[in-house]
Amino acid sequence: MDAHLTPARSLRSSLPPLGKMDSLSFRCGVKVDFPEAPPLPDLAPSVVQRLTEALERQGLESDCLYRTASGVSGPLELRQALDTDPSSVDLDQYDVSALADTLRAYLQDLPSPIVPAGIYSELVYTAQETQSIEECGQQLKRILESPSIPQPNHQLLLHLTRHLCRVSQSGAQSQASPRLLGQAFSDVLFKHSLSSADVNPEHHVKIIEALIVAGGLADTQAAPGRPSFRSYVPLSSS
Repeated sequence: MDAHLTPARSLRSSLPPLGKMDSLSFRCGVKVDFPEAPPLPDLAPSVVQRLTEALERQGLESDCLYRTASGVSGPLELRQALDTDPSSVDLDQYDVSALADTLRAYLQDLPSPIVPAGIYSELVYTAQETQSIEECGQQLKRILESPSIPQPNHQLLLHLTRHLCRVSQSGAQSQASPRLLGQAFSDVLFKHSLSSADVNPEHHVKIIEALIVAGGLADTQAAPGRPSFRSYVPLSSS
């Protein structure tokens, strides 16, 4: 049997306790030191924040927001402007499809992992071993809110998960389930994660789904009065 197919319970015996994996990642139960990845661009959180805010202003009434995969990268001039000075771009001149395509393409094209390598294995293990989606989400939040997470990564994930929470709770035509949103963003969010090719992609979907269900990441430096998000409550089928 291939090592990466070894049942998780037996594999866990070779892993250190959770919280001890900050500087290491593990493959097949063997400790592996990965080279340090370059940091995310300083502007990345601002770009994601601006795009998600623009989508929330005009996109929540769209019935196609994130419901289908897109290979379109968005308008070239918009991508170039966001890379230069995101605060000066007039995003309201672009339609919902252009903004949504630009958001996913921007995340896809980032040169380094959005999820730091030091915690990637911990996230995957939590998704694999925790049956309750609600409990899984709370555990994932605790991992991702660690002070050891670089601020640009934390802020980007905060803006993105809060946005996906808004979409899942909008009550509008664009409302999509946390699982559907997990499927829409799993490839772009984990594309550059080291050893991700060895991981069942369902774990990536579950990580995003569980974070949405848990209400997204918290801003530990939030300004007073800044709204927080409730945990996901599915609409009644009645």
